[in-house]
Amino acid sequence: MASSESRLQQQPSPKDAADQNFDYMFKLLIIGNSSVGKTSFLFRYADDSFTSAFVSTVGIDFKVKTVFRNNKRIKLQIWDTAGQERYRTITTAYYRGAMGFLLMYDITNQESFNAVQDWATQIKTYSWDNAQVILVGNKCDLEDDRVVPTEDSQRLAEELGFQFFEASAMDNINVKQVFERLVDVICEKMNETMEGDLNLVSNHRNQTLRDSPADGPRGLGQQAAIIFISAVRLLSSPRPVFIVMRPLETMLGTTPAGNQNPDVGERHLVEFLGHLLPF
Repeated sequence: MASSESRLQQQPSPKDAADQNFDYMFKLLIIGNSSVGKTSFLFRYADDSFTSAFVSTVGIDFKVKTVFRNNKRIKLQIWDTAGQERYRTITTAYYRGAMGFLLMYDITNQESFNAVQDWATQIKTYSWDNAQVILVGNKCDLEDDRVVPTEDSQRLAEELGFQFFEASAMDNINVKQVFERLVDVICEKMNETMEGDLNLVSNHRNQTLRDSPADGPRGLGQQAAIIFISAVRLLSSPRPVFIVMRPLETMLGTTPAGNQNPDVGERHLVEFLGHLLPF
């Protein structure tokens, strides 16, 4: 079973859903067969509440929770999907743009575990390639009723390339840790993406310098061209993007008086492209 040191400070607020003050927004989906405990898992994490009453989710629902990691305010938009086949067309439409998935099964239900492979195929089909997935065996409090051995789940998770947890929404076991780990792996992938974007900008810069005079600062048009080419390359990629806009004069490194500072412009351009994150 995977484990993770708690690195998130959570500060829940009733205004989370309307709060626009955040550094990043991550869209997460909880998927799996009906009655595996997806809704209870979400309510335990978002509201620290649990009810044993079973009410099947109709279509899709979501909650918002804001967490803090490394001085960054991260807004989690967590979607709870219906597990029934008749809602499958609706729910798969929400896969696009999701940065992370919790693929859940019930350790007391062999059928829900057998369906994991099909759910994994849907993730691969409908989401972007770098979406992060954690396999969650829910209801580990019902050890006496277990029909899915932990070893089988670990083996399947390794085959699929997923991380694995067993958890319990009722007893609040590993609920917080599962979400924390998912946020962590998304942030790790995000950092890799930012490094890739930095290389992309550097390549365009080198090409531009080869085509421009050796002396004198780069012109505003050349810097704008770098932004345009880089943005087109990123926006045309198969991964969805989340853009944090900055004033154009700030990105280009110009002062209010119109003086150009190429170094500042390059730094802000890299920061801008670094915010073209999967969403």
